[in-house]
Amino acid sequence: MNVINTFESEAVVSSTADSEYWRGCRDVSNAEARGIIAAAAELAVRKLKQDLKNQFASVGYVLERLSFEDKNIFKVTIGKFSGAEKDTKVRVMRVTNEINPLTGKKQIERVKVAEGLFTDQIGDKYSFVFVEDPTFAERIKLGDVVMVEYEESFSDMINKIAH
Repeated sequence: MNVINTFESEAVVSSTADSEYWRGCRDVSNAEARGIIAAAAELAVRKLKQDLKNQFASVGYVLERLSFEDKNIFKVTIGKFSGAEKDTKVRVMRVTNEINPLTGKKQIERVKVAEGLFTDQIGDKYSFVFVEDPTFAERIKLGDVVMVEYEESFSDMINKIAH
């Protein structure tokens, strides 16, 4: 098993209680310590929500290309069951197998070739993606990998600042 990605986060949680003595600190029970640790871990995960969603985003493939003049739409294998929603951003990636010249080991490389938006044409297991820039659309090949790209909502940004 290989490490796919790592995320760094910082979370601070505190607890206050009346001290039995006006000088000195009281002992913290194991249950209280576990509660503080659990609260800090929950806060850290909430701060990394977008990164985690993108890491485990649904993956689909480009099936077909439809074009008219300079408009380019691609049929992909991500549907509403896999998270396709109108106007949600999509990354189109090219996956290649490379041999690392230093180690001699095979590596899988993912290179972003384009991005687009889901249109309103979304089925259970397929959808259509509009790629605005014709230069990027020309780079896309049948079989390229498509991933939903989640962005931070306004409330997520405020939550990060507040905590």
